[in-house]
Amino acid sequence: MITGISHANIRVNDIDTCLPFYRDVLGLTVTWDECGQNLGEVSSQQSRRAVFLRWAEGPAQSFVVLQSFPPEVDPGEGGFMARLSALGLNHFGFWVDDLEPIVARAKAAGTTFVREAAVDCIPRHMGYADPSQTPCFRTMQLADPENNVVQLDQWLLPL
Repeated sequence: MITGISHANIRVNDIDTCLPFYRDVLGLTVTWDECGQNLGEVSSQQSRRAVFLRWAEGPAQSFVVLQSFPPEVDPGEGGFMARLSALGLNHFGFWVDDLEPIVARAKAAGTTFVREAAVDCIPRHMGYADPSQTPCFRTMQLADPENNVVQLDQWLLPL
């Protein structure tokens, strides 16, 4: 039985450009910054960097990994390494308890707003056909410096 999402891994071109968005705007904490992981079969001379970011501690808490590969690394046209080294993803969402502080930090940082915060009670957004199963929530989407979209969702009463 699946009990939750372990992590989201986002490949970016430049971690140092993207890190302030995840750390300073979203408020995630860097718990590990791994430089120099050997890529083994892909390149014995090259390595990747991975930064692990968390919003809560604990063995079953979800987290985000930003990773970058040196531009010289060619993972091949197919196979396992090609999939693991692909850029970005469509989007992912965080539950938040209060959108307002994040909105303020995002505006101060000049973050791109993909969708402004809005009240939204459409049950299909949570995967339910029955509206009685879905309390209202606010949702907004921001873009990180490499245009990966991050959605923020806040439940509103009643829960």
